[in-house]
Amino acid sequence: MRWEIGKLLYERKLDSKHGDSVVKRLSGDLKAAYPKMGMSVTNLWDMKRYYVRFRESSPKLRHAVGVLPWWNINNASSG
Repeated sequence: MRWEIGKLLYERKLDSKHGDSVVKRLSGDLKAAYPKMGMSVTNLWDMKRYYVRFRESSPKLRHAVGVLPWWNINNASSG
């Protein structure tokens, strides 16, 4: 699900300047539907960064990375 959300945000060309209100609304809707999944605004932006980083990778690498905690991968790539 996180991959698909990241892809959606990327494909809709949402960024913090032009998509913040959309992501805030999406976060609220997802929190209501999935209260235990951590769908904060920050996490949604992290999902987009995760998708952008690995979208051109081989399916094998994406699968391997997909079993790792995605937020750790994002934090390692930004610093």
